[in-house]
Amino acid sequence: MYHITGNGSEFHINDIIPNNLLLGSFFFSLTSYR
Repeated sequence: MYHITGNGSEFHINDIIPNNLLLGSFFFSLTSYR
């Protein structure tokens, strides 16, 4: 789980696009791998 900070507002990405939770995790894995 990761958060995105914008305009001082912190929110969960999965709350916005729960359908892309798997894609988000995959992308996060790629970022961590790099």
